[in-house]
Amino acid sequence: GKHRLTENIKQIILELIPNITTNTLHRLVTHAKSIQKRIPPWFKQQLNQNREWSPNEVVKFKDDLNEDQYGIWQTNSLLQLRVTSSGHGTPIGTPWPTNDWILEDEFTKVSTWGSRAPELHTPAIRGAQHETYPPSEGWLTSKNEPIKLTDLSIRRMTLMFTNRTGPPACQKRWDGILHSQIEWKKVWRTLQNTFSNPYDTKTWLRLVHRGLRLNSNDKATTDKKCRLCQTTRESHAHLLTCNRLNELRRLVLKLLNGLLLRRRRPPGALPGQDLQRGELLADPQLSGSGVRAAPHAARRRNASASQRDSVVIF
Repeated sequence: GKHRLTENIKQIILELIPNITTNTLHRLVTHAKSIQKRIPPWFKQQLNQNREWSPNEVVKFKDDLNEDQYGIWQTNSLLQLRVTSSGHGTPIGTPWPTNDWILEDEFTKVSTWGSRAPELHTPAIRGAQHETYPPSEGWLTSKNEPIKLTDLSIRRMTLMFTNRTGPPACQKRWDGILHSQIEWKKVWRTLQNTFSNPYDTKTWLRLVHRGLRLNSNDKATTDKKCRLCQTTRESHAHLLTCNRLNELRRLVLKLLNGLLLRRRRPPGALPGQDLQRGELLADPQLSGSGVRAAPHAARRRNASASQRDSVVIF
C-alpha cells in the first residue's frame, strides 16, 4: 500500500532479478506503477492501520542473532517461548523489559490453532499471520456472528447450513407416502414429552426425518429385503406396518393404557395388520392422532390445584 518511487521499484526488482535486461526492467517498472494507481484508497487505509497488542499475546520477534523467536508479550516485558515438536510453546528464561521498544517494529502477529493446550503451554503456534492460511480468527457466519475455525464442529456446521426458513423436506415426502395430510405440529410435539429425554427419542426423530440406516439405503448391502419379515423391501414406510413388530406395538399400547393414556382413532387412519378389531394404527402420531390424558386424570389435577389455592396462612 506504500507509494514507491520509480528508483525504489527498480532497486527492488534488481535485488530479486540481478541479470534482468534493461527493456524488461522498464516494462516491469511501468507495470508496477500502474498497479499502484489501481489500488483503492480504502484498501490502503486498511494496510496502514495500527496493530493492537494484547497482554499475554503470542508474538514473533527477532533475537540478537537475527533469528526468528516466539514469545508471550506482557504489559512491560517479553517472555521467550520454546516451541515443542507438538507446536505448543513453553516459557523459558527470564522476561525481557520492553518499556523502550516500538512494538510495531519489533513484533509480528502470530497465528495459533485451537484453545486447548497442556499445562503451562500456549496453544499450537502456526507461524506469522502473513505466512499462514487460513487464519483461525476473523471469520463471520451468515448471521454476522464472529467465529473461529477451531470452534467449528460437525454439529455447529450442521446448524449453520441448515435451512430453517421452511418446513423440513420429510413432511412433503411422508404426506406423499401415506396419501394424507399429517398434522405435523402434533408430530413434532412428540419429540418433547415428560416420559423421555432427547436420547430416548433419537430413533423416532430419525424415522420422522427418514434418516434410519436401512437395507434399502445401505450401498454395502445387496439384499434389500426387511431383516425382520424377509418378504418386503425394507423402508421407513414398511417399518410402520411390518407384522413382525406387532407384539412390540401391543406392548407399547399396553404401557400407554397403564399410564392412564388413551388413543384416539382419526378418520381415514391406516388399518393394522394381524390384530383383532383393527386395533393397530400404522403409527398414531404419523396418522395425525396422538395420546392425550384421560378426562378423569385432568379432573384429578384440577382438584389438586383447587385444594392448593384454598389454603389460608394465619
